[in-house]
Amino acid sequence: MKHMLKILRRDRRGIVALEFGLVILPFLGMLLAVMQVSFALYVQSALNYAALESGRQVQIGAVPSGLTASAFLSTVVCPNLSGLLVCSDILIVLEPVKDYYTCADVTATAPSLTAQQSSYTVSSGLPGQLMFLRLMYKAPFYSTLWFSGASSQYIQATAAFSNESATILSSTPSGGC
Repeated sequence: MKHMLKILRRDRRGIVALEFGLVILPFLGMLLAVMQVSFALYVQSALNYAALESGRQVQIGAVPSGLTASAFLSTVVCPNLSGLLVCSDILIVLEPVKDYYTCADVTATAPSLTAQQSSYTVSSGLPGQLMFLRLMYKAPFYSTLWFSGASSQYIQATAAFSNESATILSSTPSGGC
């Protein structure tokens, strides 16, 4: 019996498989977590860019007034959005505000906006008016190991700006830089 234990103690053939089995699950979990975080950062960056560019188009008066949210999404936001994001999963709030401290729709949740998004009219505001644009994207969770019961998350980007005055919009540049 003692001789058999000495032989088993010296035998190292299965140790690599055992170590691999112990290390693979935490490694895969960390790999999935890193991929999820990097995807969320990518979505945030793409939404920020789309919000800034869409807000700029509203700011200079390039967007007609009275567009529906779906028309604003397809003509203004989607061309500024990265190809990896699904355009139909974006919710939009674009409204004139009195000031940025008492903006009523800042606290609106994405699920409450989903039902009214199809009938929502985007207001491009008047010259000199303060505007608030919010884009929300329903990004999927690829790893629900860390977030039990969560299948998606809303990532949002905002742009706050003042529409340019009518004199700036109607003036034509005259030579120089």
